[in-house]
Amino acid sequence: MKNKLNIRRYFKHEDPEVLFDLAKNAYGKSPWRFDQFAGDLRGERSLYFLAEIEDAVGFISCHQILDEVEITNLGVHPNWSRQGVAKALLATLFETVASHKELTKVFLEVRLSNEAAQKLYIASGFEVISRRKHYYENPPEDALIMCKIVPKLP
Repeated sequence: MKNKLNIRRYFKHEDPEVLFDLAKNAYGKSPWRFDQFAGDLRGERSLYFLAEIEDAVGFISCHQILDEVEITNLGVHPNWSRQGVAKALLATLFETVASHKELTKVFLEVRLSNEAAQKLYIASGFEVISRRKHYYENPPEDALIMCKIVPKLP
């Protein structure tokens, strides 16, 4: 990657339009409506990180529930895909989880047909633990549920 990648926490007071636009570009159509991003960004248990290279190029969002974290979105602008942005976002999340004594597991769902994402997740230490039938809509598709146990920092 030629330009410097910066990953930072994205806070409740910041513009959800940035996330919505990234999701539209990353997925072709955002899986969430704008108001869903706006509400989730302000949620008590929500955590967002934004990847920037001059402008926003990707983001990851998740929810913390007890000792678990569930990734709700991971999107990278197509101009920056396959350049390490998603991997860096995941690494930032793992560092955050490892630094909190109560957090131990990270979960996510991924489309059965999204083999590129599955390869990234497996390379990042996730394992497939289950399959949810008809989880996704537009188009209808099963989801694989994946989990990673995050080791604690010494």
